[in-house]
Amino acid sequence: MNFKFDIQDFLIGTTALGVEVNLQGANADFKVTTLEKKEGSIDVVGFENYNSQETFFEKLNVEMPIYLSIGGKGIINKKVAAKETISDDDLIQLVLPNAKIADFYLQKKSLGNNQWVVSIIRKSVLDEILQEFKSLKAYVLKIVLGPFSIVNVSGLLANDNATINVPGHQLQYKKGELIAHKASTEATNGLIQIVDDQVDLNHLVSFSNALYHFSQPDDDGGISMAENQDEFKQKKIFKVAGFGLLGIFMVSLIVNFLLFENYKATYQALHTQVERDKGKLVMLASLETQLEQKKGFLDVSGILEASKTSYYSDQLANSVPKSMKLTEMHIHPIIGKIKRAEVIHFNSKSIRVEGESKKSTDFNNWVKELEKLDWIKDLKILNYSQTGGGSTGEFELEILLN
Repeated sequence: MNFKFDIQDFLIGTTALGVEVNLQGANADFKVTTLEKKEGSIDVVGFENYNSQETFFEKLNVEMPIYLSIGGKGIINKKVAAKETISDDDLIQLVLPNAKIADFYLQKKSLGNNQWVVSIIRKSVLDEILQEFKSLKAYVLKIVLGPFSIVNVSGLLANDNATINVPGHQLQYKKGELIAHKASTEATNGLIQIVDDQVDLNHLVSFSNALYHFSQPDDDGGISMAENQDEFKQKKIFKVAGFGLLGIFMVSLIVNFLLFENYKATYQALHTQVERDKGKLVMLASLETQLEQKKGFLDVSGILEASKTSYYSDQLANSVPKSMKLTEMHIHPIIGKIKRAEVIHFNSKSIRVEGESKKSTDFNNWVKELEKLDWIKDLKILNYSQTGGGSTGEFELEILLN
């Protein structure tokens, strides 16, 4: 197994959850292993067991990447003989005759010599489980049917020829490669030595799942979750960038505060000097004149007018339906273009709003609700565009104030 210690740790984190789901009809039990990379080594944070789906999802840490295996009722694991080039449509017929590949997720594990262990699960069953994770905004980055993630630890065992018993299965590995699999009812109580850790056989699958986060195995036939992987990385990048920008903002505030204190001290020193030296009162009068001119400029531009910008923005934000979002809001927009040496004027009776709406009906209803507000004089829809059927619409709206 090839462990990676690079920028990926920064992007996707150093902790991971390995979860083994054992389906039992209407219910399921969950075994969870949490691993963390510290100073170049991977340590076990803890093992957990949950006997109900409700309890598991209540306790789930949705900030961690999740590596999932599914077993129990609803999973079919079957050894078949087939060429490597066989299509999934033909392969599923060897497992479940007359089944349609469109209704199933299929996974195949090579035993060598054109022998395969093929695992299938109905899409409706797995999709229901994935929907639970999605509703919590938890990211499942990999799915394996059955106990076959154990390949991650097979190469770390002291014996090159290892027979491993986990609940319901017996697997045989040779030099890190799976060579045999069969169903088993043999008891699995006990520990197995993996490098410096002793792992309970009942948690070996979830432990192996979590190792996917820190390894770069070859394609092992698991179910692809490429979209979730990309979204999770983008989420982490967004968080890192957000904290970076926040840090820059805080540094900027501190620098501005120090500059302000410095300017304030300078002003006080100058003022004291003026008191000591009346001859410099002319300079002070000139500075005061300049200050009045700049204040007059602000008065003319409308910036100092009493406003209800916070009230308007709160009212607009609170009125937006869940299917819509505002992307820009300009309260008292600038009239015309800014030109050098000319007074800047603002339209104190206008607000421009831009945003996106999943449904045009929601947008129209929102506009009608806005028209009922007593502080709004009139509404103008400047633009509403929708690129295709079912796509998000973009709008631009001008609100005239009383």
